[in-house]
Amino acid sequence: MKGIAVCVSGEGSNLRALLAAQRHGTLGGTVTLVVADRDCRGLETARDAGIPTGIVPPSAYPDRASWDAALATALAAVAPDIVVLAGFMRVVGPATLAAFPDRILNVHPSLLPAFPGTDAIGDALAAGVRVTGVTVHVVDESLDGGPIVLQQAVSIVPSDDDDALLARLHAVEHRLLPRAVALMLAGAAAVEGGRVTIGAARAAELPHRRRALISVSDKTGLADLGRGLAALDFELVSTGGTARALRETGLAVTDVSTVTGSPEMLDGRVKTLHPRIAAGILADRRQADHRAQIVAAGIEPFEVVVVNLYPFEVASRRAGIAADELIEEIDIGGPTLVRAAAKNHANVAVVTDPARYPELLAAMQGGIVPDATRRSLAVEAFAHTAAYDSTIARVLPAVLEDGSAGSSIDPFPPVLDLRLERVERLRYGENPHQAAALYRRSGTSSASGPFADGVRLLQGKALSYNNILDASAATALARDLRGPAVTIIKHLNPCGAAEA
Repeated sequence: MKGIAVCVSGEGSNLRALLAAQRHGTLGGTVTLVVADRDCRGLETARDAGIPTGIVPPSAYPDRASWDAALATALAAVAPDIVVLAGFMRVVGPATLAAFPDRILNVHPSLLPAFPGTDAIGDALAAGVRVTGVTVHVVDESLDGGPIVLQQAVSIVPSDDDDALLARLHAVEHRLLPRAVALMLAGAAAVEGGRVTIGAARAAELPHRRRALISVSDKTGLADLGRGLAALDFELVSTGGTARALRETGLAVTDVSTVTGSPEMLDGRVKTLHPRIAAGILADRRQADHRAQIVAAGIEPFEVVVVNLYPFEVASRRAGIAADELIEEIDIGGPTLVRAAAKNHANVAVVTDPARYPELLAAMQGGIVPDATRRSLAVEAFAHTAAYDSTIARVLPAVLEDGSAGSSIDPFPPVLDLRLERVERLRYGENPHQAAALYRRSGTSSASGPFADGVRLLQGKALSYNNILDASAATALARDLRGPAVTIIKHLNPCGAAEA
C-alpha cells in the first residue's frame, strides 16, 4: 500500500476526509504521517487514528530555508509516495519541492488561477464574482500556481458571507481532495509538460464508493433503509427534509448541493436538476466511453435511486385548496430522477415504493441488485410517473378553470386516461385457457361499483371471469329493486328475481 504524508495547520477536516476515504477503500494509499507547523486539532485527529505525528514550527529555525529543510527531512523519514497539504498555512520551499518533485498536492478554496493566497474566500466575495470553487493542484515554486489536477465550481449566492461560503467549499474539498490523491497514486493523473493529464481509462477503473440518491415525500421505512444502505458502506446523498430525517437517525448524509456545488434555489423548486446528478444516474457504466466521460468531469455514479413524489393526488382532495397551493404539489425533480434511473436500470436500481425497501436491501446483501429485480423496479417506476402525470392531467383542468368567459380549458379533453388497480388474479378468463385478473379504479373503495370486489365468498371455488360478470349483473339488477332482493343470473341472463 502506498504511503501518504499529510501537512496540516488547523482543524484537520480535510485530513478526516482522507482518512474516511482510506476506510472506504477509495484512497489508494495509507496515511503514514501527519506533520503540522503548530499544535492543532488536526494532530489530535491523527493521534486518535494511531498515525505518527510531528511538529516543525517555523519559530524554531533561524530562517525560512532552515525550516523548509527540516520539513523535508521530517517528511522523507517515512518515504511517502505523495505529500498532501491539507489546510497547511505555509509555503513549502526548494528543499521540500526537490525531495518530492511533482508529488505534493494542495487543496485551495478558489478556481485557480483566480484568487490565490490565504484569503481566497474574502477576495472572491469582495470581487463580486458569481462563481468560485475548489482546486486541487500540484505544488511548485509559485504561489498556488502549480498544475491543476481537479476543480469544481461552487456558486456564490447574494446571502453568502465568509462562513456560509466556506462551509460549502469545505464540503466540496472533502470530496475532491481524496479523489485527486487516488488519481495521482494510481498513476491515472500525471504531470506532463507543465500540465496534469488524466488517463480516463485508468481512472475509470479506480474503486469508488457506492452511492445512493434518496429524496422521498413518504418517509415510511426511511430510517431502516438508510441504516441498511449505510451498513453496506453506501454514501447517502439526499435533499431537504429527507436529509434531515436521515441525520436524525444518526446517519452521515451528503447534501445534493455538495455534489452540485449549487445551493437549493426558488424555495426548493431547483435542487437535483443538475448535470452532476443527471450524469451520475444516466451513465451506462458498461460503456467505456461513458465511464471515461464522467471521470473526466469528476462525476461519481449512483447505484441506487430512491424517490417518491409530492402527494399531488392527496392534496387535490383537500377541500378548498387553492390552485397555486396545489400547483406547488407538482413534483418536477422527482419524476426526472425516477425516469432517468429507470431508463438506466441496467446500472441503477430505482425504488418508488417503500414496500420494496426490504426486498432491495435483501437483494444487495449478495452484491449488486439482480437484473430481474432492476427490470421489475424500472417498470414500476415508469408506471409510478405515468400515473402521477395522468392524475395531474385529470385533476388540474377543474382546478385551473376559473369560470370566466372564453376559458381555453376544455372540460372534455380528447384523451382520458383510466387508472386501474389490480384486486386479484382470477382462475381463468372467459374460457379456461385464458388468463384474467380483476381491477378497480384507482383510489376507489373496495365497496364501490356495480359489484363489490370486497365481498366475502361463502362457498365454492374462487370466482372466475364469468362468475364476476354474472355477479356484477346480479348486483346491478338487485339494486334496481325497491327493497331487500335476490336475483339469479346465468351467463348474464336474468333467470329470476324477487324482493321483500
